[in-house]
Amino acid sequence: MPLAYLPFAYLHQTQIMPSPSIDVYIAHGWGLNNVIGYVNSSFNNNQLQVLKQSGIKQIYINPDNDLGGKNGTIKMIYDLLNNKMQPFVFCLDDQYKDLNDLFVKLGGEEAKKVFQEQFNSSINGIDWLTNYLINLDKNNRVKEFLNIISKLTYQEHKTIIATKLLK
Repeated sequence: MPLAYLPFAYLHQTQIMPSPSIDVYIAHGWGLNNVIGYVNSSFNNNQLQVLKQSGIKQIYINPDNDLGGKNGTIKMIYDLLNNKMQPFVFCLDDQYKDLNDLFVKLGGEEAKKVFQEQFNSSINGIDWLTNYLINLDKNNRVKEFLNIISKLTYQEHKTIIATKLLK
């Protein structure tokens, strides 16, 4: 298993399924024990069921800065929205692939400070999806928009995204 490849979600108020990824170990070393990993950008149904049973409503996602991280975040956002949970996303600067890369480049305390700053600037998952779509070229934007809204269960989420795109 490639250790630095795994993105993770920061979850408030409960400990959910720690994964054996270097990113999760770093977060746990900082005292952030409410972190899970999801392997190969796939947030799976077992993890979703545990979250639903725990009663957690707000999930903070920190994707890797690569295509797998983006694709995994898109899937995780609509899985969470479809299950009446509220996703938030915070991304590291593009110069860092993931938390491990941040840790290696900055060292423990400085990396923790940057991580916390990014966490504090989390945005709503729907806003993240909208920003993602806006940054695509026009042809891909329409195709990806149709793909995303086809996977959302609730009309209100589809309407919010469509309205934001039309502004």
